[in-house]
Amino acid sequence: MGGYIPSKGYFTVNIYDLEGEQTLLIDAMHDSWDDGWKELNQRYEEELLQSEEWGPYLIGRMLHILDGNNRH
Repeated sequence: MGGYIPSKGYFTVNIYDLEGEQTLLIDAMHDSWDDGWKELNQRYEEELLQSEEWGPYLIGRMLHILDGNNRH
């Protein structure tokens, strides 16, 4: 069966990649981004600093987006 499967149409956001590893953001990564992405990330990180629920888990980490429309 090919194509889009309606019951599987979702995305999962995770701090772990497919190998179960976290990707910590380092200066070399930031340096490779253009100014627009740097500004968005700075605003995002500032919002996380205000969140006791999410901040401790997400600050300084890359988010991995996993497509839930996988074929099994």
